[in-house]
Amino acid sequence: MSDDLYQGQHRSSSAEFKLITNASLTPDMGVRPDDMKLLLTELNSLIHDQLEIHYVAFLESLTQLDEEATRKTFCDFSQTLDQHRLFEDTSILPLLIPGTDIDAAELARISGDHTIIERTLARVTNIVDAIFTAKNQRRTLVQQLSGLVRMQGLLEHHTERETQFFYPILDQTLSQNQKNSLAQSLREAIDQTPSGSE
Repeated sequence: MSDDLYQGQHRSSSAEFKLITNASLTPDMGVRPDDMKLLLTELNSLIHDQLEIHYVAFLESLTQLDEEATRKTFCDFSQTLDQHRLFEDTSILPLLIPGTDIDAAELARISGDHTIIERTLARVTNIVDAIFTAKNQRRTLVQQLSGLVRMQGLLEHHTERETQFFYPILDQTLSQNQKNSLAQSLREAIDQTPSGSE
């Protein structure tokens, strides 16, 4: 993907976020019910867009073997990922009743994804340490590419699962008050996310 296209997607996501947050939770201003229904799904997608931006920035720094920038961008990525995962585990997953609101196996898959992502994040941390303590950093980087790509694949798969199935269930099942509260937390998370595009 070209830098221009990548930056264009980031700007589009930011504009979309402003549109959603300016319109959301204000039905007196003419927000259609369909817009309100998509709110949680769209906000979650924007957080996942930020995660992708952070991971690409991390990989760019890593492939330049810039240790300071690599550790900073990886910290931005991992903190955003951990905060979002913990928010979902503690504030969202408990709201759904397995077998009633959501298929129990699907809920287990979401939770299982989080466990795998947490383990993979620890593995990437070890990869970064191994690269910057190696005698031949470039060779070590090349040898560890599969582990770095695995995180990208996991995030893509998990994002698809949440966007196509899990968050739409939340939008359909939860009360408006519950959705408003979760939307506020998701918006705050987006506001606090460090900028990953330089």
